[in-house]
Amino acid sequence: MKADAAGNCYLTGGYVGRINFGSHTLTSVGNGDVYVAKLGVNGQWQWAATAGGVSDDGSSAIALDRRGNAYISGSFQGAQGSRFGAVTLFPRNPTLALSDVYVAKLDAAGNWLWAVPAGGERVDFSMKLVLGPYATPYIIGEYESPTMDLGPIRLSGNPRPFPSTYVARMHPNELAIQGDSLVCNGAAVQLTASTLALGHSIRYRWNTGDTTATIRVTQPGLYSVTATFQGGYTLTEQFRVRGLTPTLQLTGNTGALCPSTPRQLSAVAPGAQAVRWSTGATTATISVTEPGIYSVTATFSPACSLTTQVVVAANRVGISGRQQLCPGQSTTLTAAATGSAVTGYRWNTGALTPALLVGQAGTYSVTATFADGCTQTATHTVGPPTAKVASVSGDTLLCPGNSLLLSAMNPDAISYQWNTGATTPTITATQPGLYTALLTYTGGCTSRDSLRVLPAPVAPAFTLGPDTTLCLERPLLLRAPTLSGPGVAFRWSDGSRGPTLLVQDAGTYSLQVNTLCDTRTASVRVGYTSCLFIPNVITPNDDQRNDTFVIKNLTRGDWALTLFNRWGRQVYHTSAYHHDWGADAAAGVYYYLLRQGSTVYKGHLEVVR
Repeated sequence: MKADAAGNCYLTGGYVGRINFGSHTLTSVGNGDVYVAKLGVNGQWQWAATAGGVSDDGSSAIALDRRGNAYISGSFQGAQGSRFGAVTLFPRNPTLALSDVYVAKLDAAGNWLWAVPAGGERVDFSMKLVLGPYATPYIIGEYESPTMDLGPIRLSGNPRPFPSTYVARMHPNELAIQGDSLVCNGAAVQLTASTLALGHSIRYRWNTGDTTATIRVTQPGLYSVTATFQGGYTLTEQFRVRGLTPTLQLTGNTGALCPSTPRQLSAVAPGAQAVRWSTGATTATISVTEPGIYSVTATFSPACSLTTQVVVAANRVGISGRQQLCPGQSTTLTAAATGSAVTGYRWNTGALTPALLVGQAGTYSVTATFADGCTQTATHTVGPPTAKVASVSGDTLLCPGNSLLLSAMNPDAISYQWNTGATTPTITATQPGLYTALLTYTGGCTSRDSLRVLPAPVAPAFTLGPDTTLCLERPLLLRAPTLSGPGVAFRWSDGSRGPTLLVQDAGTYSLQVNTLCDTRTASVRVGYTSCLFIPNVITPNDDQRNDTFVIKNLTRGDWALTLFNRWGRQVYHTSAYHHDWGADAAAGVYYYLLRQGSTVYKGHLEVVR
């Protein structure tokens, strides 16, 4: 038993003799026949159909397609064949009472459409039938024959009478036509036929004469296509395309909108499936409170839509006029309205005219009354007189060979006059000097401003002197060239920025002189050497000359001194010698060892008295 989507039940099985399905009576013609019956959702039998022959026939499975057609499978036998409506099936081995397999189809009214056999020399039967895509029957069963024929396909089986299993797929029983069912204003729609290919090519032919799976049509009508499979098997399907001339109108936009007052806009599109406004709304009517452009799209089918728009205007009023008073002069403010007709103006001064002459700085407002009753107010501020509003801006330093852009741009000015003769808001200065601009404003106001452009300092060619070598710890003062002014900057190689650099270590020193115009760099290499002088004789006789062991140019921190007599005995040692040994020393020859870190000096010293 199977049930369709509507709740109708379909039954199949076997019977002998007579069987009643409500008012429908079936009578068998042999030992056992097949019945198929439909029971409606109201509990009434709709129809009953029978099939079979004088031998034993049976039904084992039933399946339904989406159109209410029924498919059954089972077994049949007998040399006289079995009738399924106008079709009679004969078993492959009619001399023996052995069953073969059949698959048959009935339409939604219970009429037999076709029946096909399958089988071999011995017993064959069907156990299950299901429908796949495009109402394609799939059957499964067993056969005891050495071979089994399923149409053009022959299966090998067990030569002995033992069962083998088979699974078979038949031709599809449906075509599908996909596409838009609505053709809009003569635009083309695409129709595509499809079915289960079964591994072989399919030939299509439409009633338009086209032979492709997909066609494009521009006219309404009933379109049909026939698919022909290998072996001549055919399926036909129909698809109706309706024509439509869509219309879309917007209603409700009458007169100007008073801001914040709701207005109803409605889209009138007979036959539309959906509408969508530019606001995102999907209802036929929307409420708007602001002016602007509103559009709506009506969709009649996936390939058919119309879009239209409407401009919602608003009642508005504005004030035009100067924002600054000229000294001793008045200015005129003018009210202008858009939208509905204006029935009157009223200023905060009490004036009722569109134009207002004002001679005092302040904030002025006007209220416009429109014919539809809407009122709108605008304000305008007039500043006090400003005679010196001109301002010349730009760089005040000019490098040789360069130019500067000077600007007197002012939003209130209506004309410009430079002392160079130029009449543009900006000029290019190529020479130092005083530049003056005279600006003229509406109402005859003028103001003047000046800017003096000076020559920018230029870095001169300079040196830090020749490379030199000095005694240890003798400082060297390097001097920058004499230069000052805006944008002048010094940068020594140690990062300092003063005009001089004190050097006390060997190395290469450089100075970079930066100005607004250029950059120059000079460098000098400074070396240091030891200028140490160690005497080999002293005369401690209190004449204030050569009385002590004085080591000249003994620099760079403390030095250790050790003295030995001629027999190698240490007679003096200090870790920080200050040129003070020898005044009391006995005459003779001494040996010294002078050390600072890894630097060592050795020699002899004679004391003469």
